[in-house]
Amino acid sequence: GLPPGPIGSTSLRSIKAVTAPADNFEMTYFVTDKNADFYFNETLAGHNKTIAELKKKGLWLYTQLGS
Repeated sequence: GLPPGPIGSTSLRSIKAVTAPADNFEMTYFVTDKNADFYFNETLAGHNKTIAELKKKGLWLYTQLGS
């Protein structure tokens, strides 16, 4: 199965967004924990910090998969 979020969406609108993103598009990083709570960051550094915090709290989903 696919993870929650945009990657799991198969709508025509999401396909068009990937093939022709808006000019004012800003990168947003997101991750979900094992409770399906979402965490958003504007930078890769912030994203990696969130992952480290989730791992420390035992909420990192992929720890269960060996990553």
